[in-house]
Amino acid sequence: MGTKLNLILWRGGIIGLVALWSGIGVVTYGTYLKSESPQFKQYEWETIREMDNESHDGDPKRDNGPGIVLGVMLSSAWFFVGPLYICLGCWLTTGLLVLRRMHVWNKTVAWMGTASLAAFALLGVCPNINSGLASFRWGFATLAVGEWLIAGSLLLVAVGSFSLTRDTGSDLVRKHGGSLE
Repeated sequence: MGTKLNLILWRGGIIGLVALWSGIGVVTYGTYLKSESPQFKQYEWETIREMDNESHDGDPKRDNGPGIVLGVMLSSAWFFVGPLYICLGCWLTTGLLVLRRMHVWNKTVAWMGTASLAAFALLGVCPNINSGLASFRWGFATLAVGEWLIAGSLLLVAVGSFSLTRDTGSDLVRKHGGSLE
C-alpha cells in the first residue's frame, strides 16, 4: 500500500509540474489579453485607488509614492509576468529533481528540503486563487483560469514532493518494473 501511495504521489508531482508549465503559458497570454481589453484602464485606476486607500490607514496626507502604480503596471505587463512565472517553474522543477537525487544521499537533508519546497509551493496557492477570483470578477477569464491552474499545480507539486521521502527511487523502480526518472 505504501509503495502504491508513493507512486501516486510522485505522479501527482509530475502532473503538477506539467500543469504548472501549462499554467505559465495561460497566465502570460491572459495577462496580454488583460492589457489589451477595453476595461483595462478602468481596472488599473480602480485597483490603484483601492490599494492607495487601503495603505493610507485613514491618513489622507500620507503619500505612497509611485510604488503602487509601478506594482500594478508590472503585474499587468505580460513581458514581466511571463519570465517571473518561468523563474518559479524552473525553481520548482530544479528543486524536485535535486531533492529526488538528494533523498538517495542524505534523507535528513532531503526531508528539510522537501518541507521547504512544499511550504514555498503551498504559500502560492491562496494568492493565486484570490487573484484568479479578482481576475474573473473583472472579466479576465483566461487569466483567471491560468491562475487557478497554477494554484492547483502548486498544490500537486507540494503533495508530490513528499513522495520523495517515503521510498528510494531504486525501490520504486524495482517494485514496479519501470523507470520513474
